[in-house]
Amino acid sequence: MNRFFSSIWGLAVVAVIAVTVFVLIQGGAFFDSIALRLLFVGGPVSVLILLLGARIWLPVWLPTITMSLAALAAALFAGEAILLSSVEVIWGTPEITNSKADYIVDLRSQGRNAHVNLFPKGLVERSGLGSMRSAISIDGEEVLPLTGISQATIVMCRNGNLEWEIFESDLFGFPNPSEVWSASSVPVGAVGDSNTQGWCVPTSQSFMGLTRSSIPGLINVGAAGNGPIADLAALREYLAPMKPKIVLWLFTGANDITDLDRELNTPVLSAYLDLGHSQGLKDLQPQIDKALVDFSIDALDTAIAGGRTIDYREAVRRMLTLYDLRNLIGIDRGAATRPNFGLLGEVLAMANSEVTAWGGKMYFVYLPTPRDATSRELPNRAGILRTAAAQQLPIIDLTQSFQNFSDPISLFQKNGGSHYSLVGHALVAAEILDGISQ
Repeated sequence: MNRFFSSIWGLAVVAVIAVTVFVLIQGGAFFDSIALRLLFVGGPVSVLILLLGARIWLPVWLPTITMSLAALAAALFAGEAILLSSVEVIWGTPEITNSKADYIVDLRSQGRNAHVNLFPKGLVERSGLGSMRSAISIDGEEVLPLTGISQATIVMCRNGNLEWEIFESDLFGFPNPSEVWSASSVPVGAVGDSNTQGWCVPTSQSFMGLTRSSIPGLINVGAAGNGPIADLAALREYLAPMKPKIVLWLFTGANDITDLDRELNTPVLSAYLDLGHSQGLKDLQPQIDKALVDFSIDALDTAIAGGRTIDYREAVRRMLTLYDLRNLIGIDRGAATRPNFGLLGEVLAMANSEVTAWGGKMYFVYLPTPRDATSRELPNRAGILRTAAAQQLPIIDLTQSFQNFSDPISLFQKNGGSHYSLVGHALVAAEILDGISQ
């Protein structure tokens, strides 16, 4: 084997060993589960065995094997780097792109109280050994807001026409008319993640906005990135005092089940598994606003100065796990994580018990993924629905409606993952209204 291929082989071996050692030592801080850590140790170890074995037993083929593996790795990580460079938010801190910063500054110059969209998952940071903590503290105490800045113009993202989508937040930072919080009776309350919040679509045309047009007074406390425990927290902090007659538990099949691992490893969130636990967030809104405004302005100033407020740990984690590449080609990012149906059942049972205690009724709404819609059923879907059924919850499963639609893919935003298009939102709203009227 000539010196060139010896060098390539040696570099490949060193790289594989380095990645393996890195995952073993720092895995807890970069990977959400033991299963994911094992996967990303097993892969490099298998490559190492192949390289060593080829050198001993197949020296003639070693250059071909080495160059093929090197080319494959280079292509995969180059693709991931390209995708990662276009991400506007890397979980941990908000990254404000120059275009978004310019737009926010322009809105502020017009006298509008404009800010970047903030949400719970974007306000936590890794603290080592798999644990996560909130980046926000009030009077020296860790606090995790479950929403963004109140009574502000919130800039979300660009829609399919490359126009910025914004919404006016209510008294607590959610996309509702502020008057809903003074109502004596609330017909419907909803918890969920980015689809429920209305990601990248006008608020009035989101499925919650369309549902509200038929049911005035609906309160939506969904926020991007929320999983089941964050939903339980939002229900307890914001919906319980309002006692809505119906609660919609909107479950996104794409990631909610795998979000449980991250939430369980975030003590300020997992504390909500204790019956009656609350941070008292409604009473803390003025202090929360001050902390979030400071957080948002710091990120904006950094962007204007030409910097980037990226959580580099998360960027490395995404790069190492090929996160964005796997999402692009439709591989479930939670495939390496064993779904915790037991914990999901516990969360749903607690939520249903609390809703029932005030005389309400909770519906479990399954929001399909592109895989579900195209009849390539998400592996966890059956277990998710069984878990909800075990709690005797009425279930609104939209999968069949999505599959029966003439063009299922048109129900999703282009390059938007599992986020719904305007057509998708309209279909979801119609199905929800039909489901709760029966």
